[in-house]
Amino acid sequence: MSPHFLFVVVLCAAEAARLDVSRVLLPLRHEVATNFTLGVVDADESGCYQWTSSRPEVATVFTGGPCSRQANVSAVWDQASRQEAAIVVAHQLSTGEKLECAVVVDRLASLKLVGATLLLLEGSPRPLQVTGQDPQGDTFSSLDGISFDWSLQQDEPVLRFAPEGPADLQGRAILVQGQAVGTAWLSVRPAHAAYAHVAPQRLQLRVVDSVQIEPSVVFLLTGCQACFHLQPERDVNLEPVLRSEDEQVARVEGMCTWAQNLGHTRLLLADSPAAINPADVHVVRPSYLRLSHSPGESWVLERQATYQVLVQIFDEHHHEVHAGKELELRVHFPAEYFDVLGSTENGTFHQVQALRTGKTVIRAELQGCRRPDGALLRATTSGEQEVSIEEPLSVQPEAVLLPWDPEAQPVHKVRVHVQGGTGAPVRWKLEAPPAWAHLDDVGPVVATLVTSGGPGRVQLVAHDGHLALARMHVSIVPVAELEAMGSPVLEAELPDGELLVSVAMYGRHPEDQELKLFDDCSQVSLAVEVVDKRIIKHIPGAGGPPIGCGCTSLRLQCQAAGHTRLQLSHGPLRSTVLLGCYKPLRLLLFLW
Repeated sequence: MSPHFLFVVVLCAAEAARLDVSRVLLPLRHEVATNFTLGVVDADESGCYQWTSSRPEVATVFTGGPCSRQANVSAVWDQASRQEAAIVVAHQLSTGEKLECAVVVDRLASLKLVGATLLLLEGSPRPLQVTGQDPQGDTFSSLDGISFDWSLQQDEPVLRFAPEGPADLQGRAILVQGQAVGTAWLSVRPAHAAYAHVAPQRLQLRVVDSVQIEPSVVFLLTGCQACFHLQPERDVNLEPVLRSEDEQVARVEGMCTWAQNLGHTRLLLADSPAAINPADVHVVRPSYLRLSHSPGESWVLERQATYQVLVQIFDEHHHEVHAGKELELRVHFPAEYFDVLGSTENGTFHQVQALRTGKTVIRAELQGCRRPDGALLRATTSGEQEVSIEEPLSVQPEAVLLPWDPEAQPVHKVRVHVQGGTGAPVRWKLEAPPAWAHLDDVGPVVATLVTSGGPGRVQLVAHDGHLALARMHVSIVPVAELEAMGSPVLEAELPDGELLVSVAMYGRHPEDQELKLFDDCSQVSLAVEVVDKRIIKHIPGAGGPPIGCGCTSLRLQCQAAGHTRLQLSHGPLRSTVLLGCYKPLRLLLFLW
């Protein structure tokens, strides 16, 4: 049993082994081969792997011994006509397990510079490196086999290549260091002539002589906290610490400060006071609250709309007070008018939905700041805001679909009106209108949109100065389908019986290309043919108003009893309907 048990353990360990990458992308060889190191991870320490390449003419593999857990893969293919690939296999000799990695060799198509673009004067050198992409935009795993030419373009000596960096400036990475305030351009391009098709890359670098503590001015209530950051950001290896000129006013912890007592102090960077501009901290009393909301400016809200409500605190000199998480503020939204969807812990920000129309009041009350030990340092003030909630503003109809007929070139007039809103006069506007669309007969609640061309789309906007904009659009498209309505037959009684034939025309809506019935197609040129004019005649004239399920109508007159067909056409579109005329019916009485 024991040998069998050991065999199972070895299998489990082997199954867990894998290569650190499953795909490697390397550039074609024009100078020296680009190398990449593959390794086996999660393998048994005693495991030994033999490495092979399926296509040594594309990629070779070298281990330096009969077996190894690592191997160097070299791209040796040098033909730029096409992409080539090989499979590198790591074979575990004792278990027979095989691990595979695809090695793709392709030509270099573009470069990209990677690194920070902001440097501190006299700061530590910053690394920048170049990466490459193949024609498909995939990034190469390594560019070690390619030489690069690095250069600086600058009017003044702003930057320099760091002395501890590569001396020949031909590697894929360099170190730059600021030596004067200003800007400069760093350029890189492949050195070999075979890469003449690859565009050089440029990156603008900026050297600054100081950093700014942000925010630069803050107003705090006693017991509240504010945290700061540096702009521009300092070297990630440094841990900046602030210090306060007056710890009785504001006490510093790292990059944050706690307001202790009323007064003013300045914050400086502890390790470099001369290199930065200080931040001012004012500890003040609250004076009043102000409520605002978005979207919108006035406190006329739409029913069912969602808003973000912000409560701001100001001191007696109208400076806004920083609202930290320690702040305690209560806001009352009347439940019958608002649904509170979410609020911040300190009560200064709320997301609400307006539920019903009417007038109400939102009330806010500041409690103070709560210290880390749980004690509340009271600093009180209050405020309220009157609110009017109205029905949303809308334009009717919201959407109109009309036909474009290049032969008739119809002039369409669409009468629109607003619903809801505050009752204030509406301002009408066409958004980016085409030359063939304009407004006519504009009033405080109605307007007429006139179009004389097409195809295209026109959007009309209405605004009453309080609520969100209301929009409607008119789409003008060619006729795609024609249908004479009447199933199975339309009939009228003699003498002088009149037939009204409903005609439907359809166009493809520009948003989804679905066939939709036109709202009005009475101006479309329509060829009308009655097969037997002895029975029915067409009454000439423009199309009549829409009836039934159509968008226009035709009038016909009965001449004699019988049936005939009405044939309609518009360009290549055709439709037919059966019509009939009958003599007056007589009532017959039978006596038994």
